[in-house]
Amino acid sequence: MMKFKHSKAHVAFVAKRFHSNLAPLVEAMVDDGYVVTFFSEYIGRSEVHTTVKPVVIGRQKLIFQRSGSAYSFFSFFSLRAFWCITHCQADLFILRDFTIGTILLALLLRSTGRRVVMYSQETVRTERYPFTMRLLHRMCARDIVTPTDSCDQWRNVPVRHRSTWPFAPRWHFLPFIAKCIKAERKVSSSIPPLRILTISKFASRKRAVEWVDLVAKLADEGIIIELHVVGAPLDHVVLEELRERERKLDFLRISVDVPHSEMDAIYASADLFVLPSIDEPASVSQLEAMAHGIPVICSDSNGTACYVANGNTGYVFASNDWEQSLRTHVLRAYCDMRKGVYYTENCLNHVALQFSYDHWRNFLARMLVV
Repeated sequence: MMKFKHSKAHVAFVAKRFHSNLAPLVEAMVDDGYVVTFFSEYIGRSEVHTTVKPVVIGRQKLIFQRSGSAYSFFSFFSLRAFWCITHCQADLFILRDFTIGTILLALLLRSTGRRVVMYSQETVRTERYPFTMRLLHRMCARDIVTPTDSCDQWRNVPVRHRSTWPFAPRWHFLPFIAKCIKAERKVSSSIPPLRILTISKFASRKRAVEWVDLVAKLADEGIIIELHVVGAPLDHVVLEELRERERKLDFLRISVDVPHSEMDAIYASADLFVLPSIDEPASVSQLEAMAHGIPVICSDSNGTACYVANGNTGYVFASNDWEQSLRTHVLRAYCDMRKGVYYTENCLNHVALQFSYDHWRNFLARMLVV
């Protein structure tokens, strides 16, 4: 008979930082009775450590990087980091991202009989290099968790080989989780502005500058809009472009490095959340927006586009027709608001049913059977 080790089971995470998309999961696990250790390479400026204080192990050392790529696969942990992690007496290790360092760490942990699960948001690379990436995945762990639905682990594998393919890890789609926070919506008899919130790192691939320019065109057409863009400055050239527009455009407000503890108030002040990027492997901000009762607009190439119930909790625009499709859906949201349709209950019910801790609770139960 299988025995489930749950009471005071110890789970250790290893990640670059204590990202906001993992914070609700860690909090839910602690509330569920787990002991959680979080090994972090560094502390992010917007992090809040109310439940678990990360153990800082130092950044991985990058030894090679392909020109034009932000992905640091060829990087290693320090000997101190290896020692610190391997001496942790956890029942289960969850390692985020695939680098040479995490692969070696996974092999070392497995060689000592530890349970290891890999956590990946970079599923696009699995599709691009199917055999190589799957072989590395299988070396690291039998089970891989992803919060995105963009990865088909059987792509390019003939149907007749699917049942016997030796390098097929088990993929588990476990979406981000969020708690519902209902904010009161003030309905005015006059025509109120459409208050749009965008959360995005300030980098060219996020299309924040192009998005501001599109909103400016809508404002010129007489659409009453207020736009608040919140983000972290990855590219200071992009940030300066946004600052320049902020000085010229009355409807625009830019906020940088906002602590996550202050985000509830920012979400509560919005009517619509827009994520303009078409290169977004996994975004948790659109889920947080829906958890506050705010409809969402994102691209169909977004790794978490499946989180949005199109037409019910927001809209999904076509990434291959970026400007026209995004413009159409923003105008549709504006017309909905003019009619008094806010989608608040739809969003809250959708999040409560589809993005609770239950998915992770069941997964951890299977991983911790002894």
